[in-house]
Amino acid sequence: MTTAMTFRFRFTATSFRNDRLFVARVTWDPSKKSLNRDFFPLDTTPTGRFYAHNECVFTANVGEIIETSRGRSKTREFRSFNLVAPTGYLIMVCMCDEMNDVMPVMSYLAGAGTIDHIAKGRWSFHTVTSEWKGELVTPGDTIPINTNGTPKSYKEQLQARMQSLESELSQVSALLKDKHGATVKRGRTKQGKT
Repeated sequence: MTTAMTFRFRFTATSFRNDRLFVARVTWDPSKKSLNRDFFPLDTTPTGRFYAHNECVFTANVGEIIETSRGRSKTREFRSFNLVAPTGYLIMVCMCDEMNDVMPVMSYLAGAGTIDHIAKGRWSFHTVTSEWKGELVTPGDTIPINTNGTPKSYKEQLQARMQSLESELSQVSALLKDKHGATVKRGRTKQGKT
């Protein structure tokens, strides 16, 4: 890979609820001689009856390959390999179903190819730009996942959800164990017989 500059990128997409969108850092696993994916946590919010809004903020170093899935049509899955350029842009290098373009990416990840093989003379790695601009991450920066306060890691998301469920469970348990037989109806308390 080229340098240790790190950039923060935001992924947003609206899709059908059934589609499984993702963002993953792709590396090469030499023991299996195949690609390895490290998935970033994705925040999915239902919007309407059939759709969902997906959002993710992730960091990546210059020279890394990021795979994204934005959904699918009846005939094609919208998955792409993207390269982090030193200009701070994520450059789409190929769609994942185009095997002639995927092979140079796999060679690059395995250490046998170069970025020039991926670019095929179409662009210069050090000056290329795209519509997907990242922001430079400085040491000590905190990296929020999104604007609504979702915790940073998937583990923290699960812990926050578990605390929320435990709180709800304790409230239900308190209602069931009420010694006075009180039940709540439409915001008023009604005393039951003991």
